[in-house]
Amino acid sequence: MKKYILIILLAAVASQLNAQVFKPGVILGLNASQVAGDEYGGFRKLGLIAGGLVNTSIGEDWSTQFELYYIQKGYKKAPQPDKGDYESFKLHLNYIELPVLVRYHHESFNFEIGLQVAKLLSYKAYDPYGETDIIDPQIDDWDFGGLVGFSYQYKERAEFNIRLKSSLIPIRDFENGDAYTWWWDQLFNRGWYNTELNFSLRWLILKSNG
Repeated sequence: MKKYILIILLAAVASQLNAQVFKPGVILGLNASQVAGDEYGGFRKLGLIAGGLVNTSIGEDWSTQFELYYIQKGYKKAPQPDKGDYESFKLHLNYIELPVLVRYHHESFNFEIGLQVAKLLSYKAYDPYGETDIIDPQIDDWDFGGLVGFSYQYKERAEFNIRLKSSLIPIRDFENGDAYTWWWDQLFNRGWYNTELNFSLRWLILKSNG
C-alpha cells in the first residue's frame, strides 16, 4: 500500500511540473508535533520547517501545489516533580517531506487539502539517563499522511499558513504490551502516528493568481 501511495504522489508531482505555468516559492516555519499512540499527549515538540514549493493555477479560484522541505517531528514528555511525575522522554525525528495538495482561493484566504510522503533521515530518543535506542519495532523509514489547512495572504506574494497533519499509516507498530484490545482501536489505532500543527511563512518568487 505504501508503494502505491508513493507512486500516486510522484505522478501528481510529474503532472504539475509538466504544466505550462508554475510559480516557485520558499517556505520557513515551525512545527508543533506529537506522536499519537505513545501515551503522551500535547503538541510539545517544536521543530523547524524549511524548503520550497511550486504552485500551478488550474482555474480562476483553484490551484495545485507541491512542496519539498526539511521538517523536524517527534514528541516531548517533560517531568513534573510538583505532581510526583519524574518521567521524561524526547523523540527527535528528522524528515524530508513532499506534500501534494489542492487549494481554493477566496479573496485573501487560501484553503487546502492534500496528501504527503516523508522520508525519515534520522532519529534520536532520550530518557532521563541520556540518549537511548527505541526497542523493536523500529520507526518506519516512511511516513504517509494527509493534511488540511488555510493561509492568509497578507501581501501579493506572501502568506501565513496554518496546517493540521496526521499520519494515515502507523510510523511504528505497537509493542505487545502497547496494543489496545477494543475492536475500534484494532481497526483505527494500530500504532504510532505523527500528528502536527504547522505554522509557516511562504513567499512566491513569481506573481500569484490567488
